[in-house]
Amino acid sequence: MIDWRKDSTEWDRADREPERSPPFDPAAAARLLIGRRYSDNKGRCLIRHYRGAFLRWRDGWWSAVEDCDIRSEITAMLLEAQHGPGSALRGRILRPVMISDVIAMLRDLPEVSIPSDFEMPGWLGQEAAVDRPPARDFVPMLNGLLHLRSGELWPADPMFFALGGIDVAFDPEASAPAWQRFLRELWGDDEASIRALQEFAGYIMSADVRQQKALLQSARVGPAKGRSQRSCGTSPDAAPPSARP
Repeated sequence: MIDWRKDSTEWDRADREPERSPPFDPAAAARLLIGRRYSDNKGRCLIRHYRGAFLRWRDGWWSAVEDCDIRSEITAMLLEAQHGPGSALRGRILRPVMISDVIAMLRDLPEVSIPSDFEMPGWLGQEAAVDRPPARDFVPMLNGLLHLRSGELWPADPMFFALGGIDVAFDPEASAPAWQRFLRELWGDDEASIRALQEFAGYIMSADVRQQKALLQSARVGPAKGRSQRSCGTSPDAAPPSARP
């Protein structure tokens, strides 16, 4: 309803005021962020939110990314949009709550959010799992996904969801003289112990626990027990190996 009681100065001021900018859309901003910074040339999303944390796919596997890093990238994108021609943010004041709204929306987008009951490792989406071996049979390497049963190297794939990988490139012709020398220093000619330790070292690099195996080492004179545990990252004072998915 028109308020005819307004005086002429109020009408003149209203005519001079610029049109209001459209409301800020955090969902659109979140998807813009994915398109610009978190997607590959096939349009696949390279950022996920799982069990309270953001994860980013790079170097062939998924790893944690801090919220502060995401805030920084959102801030940079919105500051750039402030000066873009035709942008809904042009001339608007950038407020911290806007960045928080984008993070909240990014976390909840269906292409980003992963249900908390999803078990790693696994293939994201039904289409990714079609005609592929179980995810537990793969280990991420720098140059692809190693299929443990066949020894075949598959292309790196962000639809393979697991944390971490082995930060070396797989080479089926590679030798390991230092490892072989280490085993001989520990066990000498005890071939059974050498095979057992090598089998267990390979077993803990995979996510396959179907065999329900554990390594039990009895105490003995010499450093073999502690050194072999540290080499596999299983001693109490050893840092967890980056090879564990």
